[in-house]
Amino acid sequence: MKPAQANRSLSLLAAVLTFSACGLFLVSALLPFLKAPYISLIPESFSYVITYSSYKATIIYVIPSDIVRPFSGNVMSRTVFFIDYWFAPLQTAMGISWILVTLFFAQLSTLSVSLASFSVKRWEVQTIPVISSLSVTLLMVYVFVQVQNWTWGLLNYEFGYWLTYPSTILFLNALILRLAAR
Repeated sequence: MKPAQANRSLSLLAAVLTFSACGLFLVSALLPFLKAPYISLIPESFSYVITYSSYKATIIYVIPSDIVRPFSGNVMSRTVFFIDYWFAPLQTAMGISWILVTLFFAQLSTLSVSLASFSVKRWEVQTIPVISSLSVTLLMVYVFVQVQNWTWGLLNYEFGYWLTYPSTILFLNALILRLAAR
């Protein structure tokens, strides 16, 4: 195989890996990354579970049956988005409001720079999605640690968190292939 043809093949494979990483990272950004139960120790009050994403939260309230009418449902849910979610009293008290905003914009910048890297062939631009996707993962871990201090139950990392690892690996492999093709 000639060197020019090999470089073209490596560049094409790097583009496919980058496109796959973008798709995987987009799915990761849309899915929730953390589920946290908040259990009330007062019998008359309700407990709830919050499923965290970077841009929204779904809150599922579990209401004791003596509070609601007999034979009615005892589970109620609510979804809040963006500013209503980021600066809610619970997130502000935990100190994660600005972390969630940063997480959302880091996800947007990772996707936009990785898509821009198809047209900009400089290796510096190619490193940004790798570093940015790693920072997204670290921000998710930070939210996990902060939420852990406020809950009584077992926290679960959700699918959105776990998908950041293969997307980071794909971004890294694409970078290595682009550097090898130079």
